[in-house]
Amino acid sequence: MYGLIRWKFEIISQLVGISETIRSMLIFFELKLINLMSKLFINDVHAPYAAPQEQPSPKPLPKSPFSKNRSLFLVLSRKMSTHITTNNLNAASLVKDPDPAFNEWLAGLIDGDGFFTINKRKKNARFEITMDARDKDVLKLLRSKYRGIIREISNGRAVKYKLKNEYGLRSLLEDINGLVKNPTRLLQMSKICQKFGMELKYSNKIKYYSGWFSGFIDSDGSIYYKESPLQVFISITQKNKFLLDLLAQTYGGRVDVCTSKQEAFQYSIYRKKEFVKLIDEYFSKYPLKTAKMKRVNLIKQFYLVKLSDKNTKDLAENINEWAKFKDKWDNFRD
Repeated sequence: MYGLIRWKFEIISQLVGISETIRSMLIFFELKLINLMSKLFINDVHAPYAAPQEQPSPKPLPKSPFSKNRSLFLVLSRKMSTHITTNNLNAASLVKDPDPAFNEWLAGLIDGDGFFTINKRKKNARFEITMDARDKDVLKLLRSKYRGIIREISNGRAVKYKLKNEYGLRSLLEDINGLVKNPTRLLQMSKICQKFGMELKYSNKIKYYSGWFSGFIDSDGSIYYKESPLQVFISITQKNKFLLDLLAQTYGGRVDVCTSKQEAFQYSIYRKKEFVKLIDEYFSKYPLKTAKMKRVNLIKQFYLVKLSDKNTKDLAENINEWAKFKDKWDNFRD
């Protein structure tokens, strides 16, 4: 039997190709199975038109295990040709795990440096985001949740995540729909939502206790200190002032025009009181997922070891502590 099947496979594959041969052989096996299982339903093998004779009744054949529920056989035969489709595999591979804080964080991340577009020639949609190489684990998190690919760019100094799979894109849009606040990002999303037949939802104002702010800092924020005067900052730069004004209203800080040649606005937090409140009340609940969190954890220590004219009693020890702190800060270690 095996040799006959193999012979048929080789002959057919030469005529119609491997993929068509495999499909034909699956149909062949399915028909064989249907024929075999249908025989199990027969409870009497005697011909109905045989001449009546006086003879002992034949022993009845054992009943088929499917005789009580013959619809089971039909269900099995239908499922044989439908459960291995590519679409079902892709959809099943995306495990949905509703997490409001994660979705808020993701919306903030995308509002910062995310990018949605539709290829004009191929008409396929895609999402991209680029981050520093030290934050590759963040992009791996997105890949594990939505699939997609990650590749290094700029000689390994940065990494780009790209998502083109329709099922992954749909899942991503579902998770952030109604949470995105950047007008530019909303315009990009609207085109893809229209393509997929999805309704674009708009976000409410920024809430203090929301993962969106931590995602926005992870994507577009900077945490640094200046030596003159010695002061630490969290800043976010945007060409549109709209989001920055909302941040100042919610978390404190101020919005200024960038002093550099860059035509943009900058939101900054720099007061010690505002930092302490953010660290104790906000970042403890919504921590950053990038290496920038290492610097957030060092901010309180910054105020303890920073050099000043008032700390002259143990100047040598203070310089040593500052050197240790600076090494941690520069290398993103807490």
